Amino acid sequence: MSDTLKEIKPDRQWTWDQWMKGRYQRRMAGLKVAPAVIRRSESKDDRHLREGNDGERGPEFASNEDLRKIAEELGGPL
Repeated sequence: MSDTLKEIKPDRQWTWDQWMKGRYQRRMAGLKVAPAVIRRSESKDDRHLREGNDGERGPEFASNEDLRKIAEELGGPL
């Protein structure tokens, strides 16, 4: 059996702009294979999560339109 573990080297640094454009692209790709909302409706950590997020299980997701606008504002191909 061969070794399948590879060392992860941080040889690339991303700017916030690059990350946001990539986030939009990942969201669009993900929507092709999975539903938009994948957050669990409840879990054992609900009390802890809801205390810090105004009664919700986590922060609100950015909408697809918001991500698209941010990516366009940053310039470059989407």
